[in-house]
This record gives sequence, C-alpha cells and structure tokens, in this order.
Amino acid sequence: MLSAAFVVASFVASTFSAPSPSAGNCTVLWEGRIPQDFTPQSFDQDTSPFNNTIFLGQNQTWSEIVQFPDVPPSLFDITSKPVEISISDESIFAFNASLIETGFRRTELVPANNNNTGDITSGITTIHWSILTDSAHPLNYSHEYQIMWHERTDLAADQLALKTGVPFAPAKEDITVTNPKTLRVVGTNFATPEKNVYVVDFDDDVWHNFAVTIGWETNQTQLYYSRDKEPLEMVSNFTNDWAGQGIIHFGFLRLPIGDPDINIAFEGFQAPIDTFEGLVYGGLFVEDSADGCVSLGGQ
Repeated sequence: MLSAAFVVASFVASTFSAPSPSAGNCTVLWEGRIPQDFTPQSFDQDTSPFNNTIFLGQNQTWSEIVQFPDVPPSLFDITSKPVEISISDESIFAFNASLIETGFRRTELVPANNNNTGDITSGITTIHWSILTDSAHPLNYSHEYQIMWHERTDLAADQLALKTGVPFAPAKEDITVTNPKTLRVVGTNFATPEKNVYVVDFDDDVWHNFAVTIGWETNQTQLYYSRDKEPLEMVSNFTNDWAGQGIIHFGFLRLPIGDPDINIAFEGFQAPIDTFEGLVYGGLFVEDSADGCVSLGGQ
C-alpha cells in the first residue's frame, strides 16, 4: 500500500531560481479567489472571473451548481471564501447538439480571461489551488476523477492532472494504486506509462493545498503541497511536456467504468449519483514566478 506521502525518487535537476517565500506578494496574473460578497448568481454573470458558459451540464446554470459551505478558509483565502462545486446525474456536457458527453459527469470552472495566449501560459508561472472533501456528499471512488488539470489548447492532451479514485486504465499508470482515495499528481498523458509525480492520502476534513510552478519554454516543473494552514513545501521537481499552452480546469471530471478501449467521453458505465457529489475549492490564482517568487503561505 502506498505511504501517506509518496514522491518519485528520480527528481530531475531544476533550472529555476530558488523560490522566494511569500505570503502572497508575488505578482498575480489571474485572480480566482472568491470575494466575500459573491453569490451563486455571480457565477452566471460576465463579470465572473470564470467562464460562465462552460463546463457544466446541458440546461444547467452555475448558480444551480455552486454553493458556499461553512468551512474554514483555505491557506490563501485571506479575504476571500471557498466555493463548493458539484456534479449530479445531470452533469452531462454537450459541445454541440451531436457531441453530448454521456460517458462523463463533469463540472469545471475555467478562468474567463485564459484565452490560451499571454501571461498565464508563458514565461514561468505558478498555479495555486486548494481542495477539501464534502463528507456529506462524497465522491464514488470506484470511478476515476480528474479534480484539477491543465489541458492543451488543441484539446489533444492534458499536460498535468490531479486525480483520485480507481484508475480507469491501471496498466497506463507507472505505479500500482491500491488505495483509490489518494490524490495523485500525474504528468502529461502523452507519456506511456503516465508518471505519477506525487501521491498523498485524500483525507477528509483537511485542506489539501497545491501549487505547480511551470517553465513554459523549459518544461521545468516544481510541485508544492501542504495541509490546512501549513506553508507549502516543494515535493517534486521534474520535467514535463508543457507544449500547446492551454486551459486550467478547476473542478471535476468523473470518468466512466469500462474497458480501457472504449471512447470514455461517450461510452461506459456511470454509477447513479444520490443528489450530488461535491468538492470545495479555495485559493485559486496564478502568479508570475519569473523572478523565483512563489507564494508559500503560512508566513
């Protein structure tokens, strides 16, 4: 069984500057932390920091999906508040009338101004996010979930993903997953096998804080992790294929159960969802780390 914290032993030397610990004073390129005065209806508006039309089920609105649970703030929610995202049996996204993704259940917040070019996906940037379970509306860990990922502009690959649950295709993993209730940071899914760069138990009632520093032109990557109010610490230092710029997804994609050869977007079994499944997200932002500045919190 995997230990509570598993790190791939063969780190690759980084070309980054040493991180400059900061409580949040690095230059923020995109701000996704939720203001205290936000309501669920704020996510339906064009003024939301997130795209208000994708990715959610057909005929759903964001105000029907998000809520603000009574939970402690995450590491970087100093003046902001966490938001809970949910999926249900109705969380079936349609690209158009003929491309309806019946194989998935999905709901994701995507930065509104991430237009696949510019500061967020060039130079050296750091993506921050924190995740908390909802024990009253848990995930079904017999499925695989992606609960944060960065997808190429052409939608041909995910450059990096945070996963939990039973792997859809265990043979494609570079480790044997015996405990499905773990958080697994996986590098580009172009790789065979996919490289699990960090694995940690997905404990309930605990904020799991992550940050990934990306060298968009160098492929050098640093991953940070902490729990609750502890400052982030670097847990993995590796190279990764970041070609293709792309889109950040904060939310979750529930994969079907089925043969690894099926078209997962349109085929496979989805276990029914009782009311909804939820995850709480906090501290969402992207900062400029070109000068080595990485907000670690806990200062």
